[in-house]
Amino acid sequence: MALEHPRRKTRHCVSALEVTAIANLVLLNDQPPKAKSGKKPAAAPFGASSKSKAATKNPLFTANPRNFGIGQDIRPKTDLTRFVKWPEYVRLQRQKVILNKRLKVPPAIAQFDHTLDKNTATQLFKLLNKYRPETKQEKKARLDATAKATAESKEAKDKASCAITRLKYL
Repeated sequence: MALEHPRRKTRHCVSALEVTAIANLVLLNDQPPKAKSGKKPAAAPFGASSKSKAATKNPLFTANPRNFGIGQDIRPKTDLTRFVKWPEYVRLQRQKVILNKRLKVPPAIAQFDHTLDKNTATQLFKLLNKYRPETKQEKKARLDATAKATAESKEAKDKASCAITRLKYL
């Protein structure tokens, strides 16, 4: 059996078996869907209002289906930001973010991506300021004081031996 294409002047050879298979597919699509035999949802508690009753529609007002084909109704507005030609700096910064997400950054470098906020940072710096390393003048004054104390008595030596906790920058 030969079928003609509606627009082209060509013929396609189709066997009788394929024709019956196509007819069966068309018949299957025309059949109504089978009822689902599954669990029913739990019943609503007593006294709960059911909203199954739909408002009766006025037969004077009929639905007017819209046709969005060429030359027909105007298409509904959609979000077209995907298709906008963005400025180059916007494209570059977006590509940079994507590439940074794809990179595997070593932890020693990745720690600088997540910094503290301003309030926490100022509190931290105030705390660290109390433990900042001593200057050369402060160290000299401290050593002179301990030397004088040790020269006078041995008790001061015990007090001087306990070091003051300081931060050391490496």
